[in-house]
Amino acid sequence: MDTDGTVRLHVGSVDISGVHSSMVLIVAETLGIDPETVEIVQGTTDSGPFAPASGGSQVTISLSGAVLGASQQVREQLLDLAASHFEAHRDDIELAEGQARVRGVAGQGVTLGQLAQRGQRLAGGPGPVVAEGRAAIKGGAPGFTAQLVRVRVDPDTGHVTPLEAVCIQDVGYALNPLLVEGQMHGGAAQGLSMGLYEGQHFESGTLTNPNFLEYVFPSASDLPPLDAVIVERPSENGPFGARIVGEPPITAGAAAIANAIRDAAGVRVTSLPATPEQVWRLMQERG
Repeated sequence: MDTDGTVRLHVGSVDISGVHSSMVLIVAETLGIDPETVEIVQGTTDSGPFAPASGGSQVTISLSGAVLGASQQVREQLLDLAASHFEAHRDDIELAEGQARVRGVAGQGVTLGQLAQRGQRLAGGPGPVVAEGRAAIKGGAPGFTAQLVRVRVDPDTGHVTPLEAVCIQDVGYALNPLLVEGQMHGGAAQGLSMGLYEGQHFESGTLTNPNFLEYVFPSASDLPPLDAVIVERPSENGPFGARIVGEPPITAGAAAIANAIRDAAGVRVTSLPATPEQVWRLMQERG
């Protein structure tokens, strides 16, 4: 906690999907401050604290417990400083809107930055408001997903057009609902892409699409409108009940596509991607 009220959160993780925004919200919620006053300081492997690798749906699950622990320690230090400042019992102190105040005493408050300054300048005082948190995962906090896809199959060409998709996922607790929804959208889009477009093609043992010029990726216009439905059933092991989010929405899209093709055209696709040629041949075999 700096004397201007800024909270600097030092982490060793690399943010590749916006997960650090959840850490900011944890600090802000614990200390009763505006998230805008929380600054992430991302250290290097030499200067940063220990953190999980940025992948495998584990950054939020692993890191948030440590962030919460450090935030709670800072909160305790601020309550002690406020109790001394107001000459009141610490149980009567509340932290809200970036200030500390005595409950029931309107119009009297001191900013958290001023408390931090008091801690540093008070002769024989506690010193700077600083804390370190650590945590280890107690156990798995798996996520669960179900997806619905509606498609149109051209009977003459076998071309499959995705028309609508819905991703429903139990995230345990959405620390940052906007980020969670974005990860669900991204994962579901990737699953649909694997079901309809992406694939390695070989001819006589040679890969014919080895780079991004030949490898097929869908554009935004190739994917259907996608709704994300967040379900919150807290996990016993995840921080605040949170579950993993990033990977589960990738898993169901291709299977949902295959089932939708079965329902629309009466043929069962058993290999990916479901290309127009494959679907057309299956329809011809069915007669």
